[in-house]
Amino acid sequence: MLSDLQRKKLSRYFRVLDTDGDGELERSDYEQRVEAFAKEFGCAPGSPRHASIQRAWMDQWKGLVAAADDDHDRKVSLAEFLAMHDEAIQDKERLYGVLLAVSRWIMEAADVDGNGVMSRIELQKALRATGLSEAEASESFRRLDRDGNEKVTKAEFLSCAAAFYASDDPAAAGNWLFGAFEDA
Repeated sequence: MLSDLQRKKLSRYFRVLDTDGDGELERSDYEQRVEAFAKEFGCAPGSPRHASIQRAWMDQWKGLVAAADDDHDRKVSLAEFLAMHDEAIQDKERLYGVLLAVSRWIMEAADVDGNGVMSRIELQKALRATGLSEAEASESFRRLDRDGNEKVTKAEFLSCAAAFYASDDPAAAGNWLFGAFEDA
């Protein structure tokens, strides 16, 4: 069962994904994230990079619908979203597989210079494309960059993602992966 803290963090994540704010996740929400990533990273429609970003987001959408759309309406409500995550968090192997896949594609999208780490600028662009404001992206980066070296490695990012989902520690850096959650 999700803790209150996990419920708050996941509710915040749901609101970030729900681009039109209608209380349901739909394919169009994910299509808007594709365009936000493409815009942030200057990827022209039809380019290989744009196609890669589109494939990653649409794969996430398909996976979400398959795992969470209990009433088969091609939409995911907050209740369905939370129930799916509750189930996933209980299965650590499944959770790690999802985290690894998502972390890998975010790194690939954000690591523009290909050096294996995300700089402040690169990660903040990815966070803004995910739906965070400039201020939220800046604060999230500050918290995710645990060693203060102005970059986040794949290992650091994966650790933060795991903490976002599984940690019940209010001080865990990963809690800030999708911005402030206290008001959830």
